[in-house]
Amino acid sequence: MALAAITPHPVAQQLARHTYLCATCNQTKTYILPVAAPADRAGTPDPADHGDMSPADEHDDRRRETREALATPASIYNKDGSFLLPCIIRDLSRSGGRLELFKEATLPQYFLISLLPDGSGRRLCSRVWQIALIAGVRFADGPTA
Repeated sequence: MALAAITPHPVAQQLARHTYLCATCNQTKTYILPVAAPADRAGTPDPADHGDMSPADEHDDRRRETREALATPASIYNKDGSFLLPCIIRDLSRSGGRLELFKEATLPQYFLISLLPDGSGRRLCSRVWQIALIAGVRFADGPTA
C-alpha cells in the first residue's frame, strides 16, 4: 500500500487521516494517526509534501531497530493474566510495536500481549504513547509463559 493522502483531523490538531491505496486491488484504507508539523512552517501538513513518502520513512531516524509492517491479530491481558481486549499489531520490532485497538480504551501502563490464538507466549509491554485507537508499546522483557 502506498500513502495516497493526508488530511487534517477536524477536531484534534495533532492527528490526521492517512489514506493508503493498494495498487493491485485499488482499495483504500484510512487510519487516524499522529502527525508532526514540518519544522520550517507551522500549521497543517500539505498532502502533496508527503505523497511519495512511505509511513516507515517518517520515523526511521529515531528508531534503533527496524520495524516490519503487519496486520496480525493479538490479545491484550492484564498483568494478572485476565483478558482485556483484542487488537491488531500494525508494526513490530524486537523492542516494541504499534497496536490498533478495535474500540476506544485506555491501555494500562503495563500489560501482557499475545500473538498466539490460545493466549500463550505472552510478553510484558509498557505503553509509550496512545492516541485514540493507536498505541505505541515497548517490550519490557522476554517472552513469558
